[in-house]
Amino acid sequence: MGLTRKPVVGSRPFIVLPYYASEGGQPKPDKPRFCPEGGDYECSIVIKKWRKRKCGPNFPLAGMYCKVHDLSFTIYPPGWSPYSRRPLLLVDHGGCAVETSAHQMSWSFTLFKALYDASKGNFWPEEVSLGPIPDSDPQQSRRTQRRHIAGALRLLGLSGFQDTRQREIVSHEIQLGLMMLEDCAARIRAGPTLGVMGTEGVRVLAQLPGIRSAMSGLLALGERQGYWRTSTPPKH
Repeated sequence: MGLTRKPVVGSRPFIVLPYYASEGGQPKPDKPRFCPEGGDYECSIVIKKWRKRKCGPNFPLAGMYCKVHDLSFTIYPPGWSPYSRRPLLLVDHGGCAVETSAHQMSWSFTLFKALYDASKGNFWPEEVSLGPIPDSDPQQSRRTQRRHIAGALRLLGLSGFQDTRQREIVSHEIQLGLMMLEDCAARIRAGPTLGVMGTEGVRVLAQLPGIRSAMSGLLALGERQGYWRTSTPPKH
């Protein structure tokens, strides 16, 4: 799903926790103390099942059940959101940044790939060839790139229909200066080409704060936009 459209009605809530290697080799998270509903007292949570995914993290995810709130939810590793083929940020399953060969964050491996490609003048083909498509990296068209870029700009408050108030929210959530966001939005309004959108979007991404703050902020913005339901565990 990613950032291109809102989730279906009734999508399940989730929380984000690090996954660690277990004795059997399968990554597992620590059992959370609270479910997405939260509350003043610790929840009674059990593992309901292990959920396999055709895309996303390359291991089964823990499907949990809270007996107190009668709520099922999934634990995703840091950087990931539901049903995404790529993470929001390039981090390992414990939440640490992964360096690329250039020793810096590469957005080409994340949900912002469409933005990154456009910023480099790499525009996806108008049509894609038919035939077998790898599950891990399907061929995508220019139309899909436009949809991905539109979704990323909505997340960052840079869409044409979003106003200063919405960019104030983005500024607060991802700890970036409002004036920079306003400047990027103005450049996009003045020349709304894929190249300009990509350049300005990546400009914002490049200024994100530390990994943990960036992950928390982007997930919170995604929740506000309705891309997913509950993205972070309650703070207790």
